[in-house]
Amino acid sequence: MAKPWPAVALLAALVHASHGRIVHSGIPRTRQLNSQLVSDSAAQSAGAPGYILASAVWTGRLHEQLERGGLLLWKGLKRIKTTVVRQLTHNERLQPHVVVFMVGLPAAGKSKQIDMRYRSRNIPITVLDLDAEMVHHPAYDPKDPDLIYRQQEAWAWADARVESKFQEALLNKSYSRVVVDGTGTNIERQVRRMNEARDAGWFVKVLYVRVPVKTAIDRAILRTRRVSPERIIMYQAKISKALMIATRYADEVETVDSAYDAHQQVMLFTVDAGILASS
Repeated sequence: MAKPWPAVALLAALVHASHGRIVHSGIPRTRQLNSQLVSDSAAQSAGAPGYILASAVWTGRLHEQLERGGLLLWKGLKRIKTTVVRQLTHNERLQPHVVVFMVGLPAAGKSKQIDMRYRSRNIPITVLDLDAEMVHHPAYDPKDPDLIYRQQEAWAWADARVESKFQEALLNKSYSRVVVDGTGTNIERQVRRMNEARDAGWFVKVLYVRVPVKTAIDRAILRTRRVSPERIIMYQAKISKALMIATRYADEVETVDSAYDAHQQVMLFTVDAGILASS
């Protein structure tokens, strides 16, 4: 009978000496071999030395580990490729037609971001804003702008106008950007509109303008139409969930920090007023 290869014999000796503790590439892998397979009695009944059976079992399991490792490596590379492709393609700047859903507290600076990013560029856009529709309501009083916001019928009227314009905008590919302004906290409506935009062939982006609650409250005091601190706090409680849902449905989510305080806001107003006066 031919003698086993020295390497196999050495492997069998290592397995026997370590009582089933296999060392591979310097990394111990505790794996208790089936005692019935490595026992001399079982080996004799099978007509082969115990160390050959042990090495066969170990080799088979090694192959399983290598196959499993190869599969995990392939999945990992595929996941990296998907991430890279997503980062390269899921970017607003590369898209010709984008619906941008604004998210943020009242007085967060959403309108400023819209002006800087979109209105200042020479691209065809439309901005959908419930507040802008409220101004056109028959009962709107410029001397008391808050009055209209206390009428539920006015809310429904303005919301219907925004919805109608949104549906029309989805069909109008002459627009490069459709911006939906608002707090983004009406999750059900937001998700529906995101799905409708994507189904219509638009890239869907969420632009979150982040600001501390205190800063938003301080800024709101300076606005013509003031929003109560309680209402701002109420919106803040909803925004985290709204963003979590948005990440599931948006192609891109971007966060912009807008954290200058009320004093800085007053200074900006003063500078803007000076520029307008001198022009």
